[in-house]
Amino acid sequence: MSLATLRNDRMFWFRGTTIVDRWISRLRFSDCYSKLPLLPRLDAVQTDCVNRLREHGYVLLRSHIPPAALRTMQDEFRQALTDLRFEMPCLAQTRIDPQRASSRRQDAAAARQRSRLKTGFS
Repeated sequence: MSLATLRNDRMFWFRGTTIVDRWISRLRFSDCYSKLPLLPRLDAVQTDCVNRLREHGYVLLRSHIPPAALRTMQDEFRQALTDLRFEMPCLAQTRIDPQRASSRRQDAAAARQRSRLKTGFS
């Protein structure tokens, strides 16, 4: 591949489909096309959700999760935040700078050792 083809302005240009392309697809994927008439029609709520998804990129499904289960999940999440039971992303620091990661591990080990010594003498 030459450098000229990499700099081509039409590198990501695709030609439109033709009638022949559509018929070839229909023949190649005939099992998928044959199932289309068997699909049930969308009701008004489903159609509204699909249209909202096309326009805004998201859909809110209200009362999709039962209120009791949602309340339980929220309570567990709130308790985990209160107890600081969650993990923070490390952004693969060991792959970025291995020396910094090892020094952090050593610092953490030293801090744990100091806290053990403090609690042991009190």
